[in-house]
Amino acid sequence: MLSEFNADGVLIAPIVIYALAAIPITWALRYFMVCIGIARWLWHGALVDVCLYAVVLFVTAEYL
Repeated sequence: MLSEFNADGVLIAPIVIYALAAIPITWALRYFMVCIGIARWLWHGALVDVCLYAVVLFVTAEYL
């Protein structure tokens, strides 16, 4: 668990760092899903992207 991040006197909440770390992980997982063909079976791709981001954000916040 991270404490607040100090950026030139401005304290940044750890959730911001977790959210920024979750974005490239989500992109990589989405790219992997497209490459192996899972993405074409999805009914609503944008909804799956948001849910995937939420899951990655939770796992990132829980285990960092």
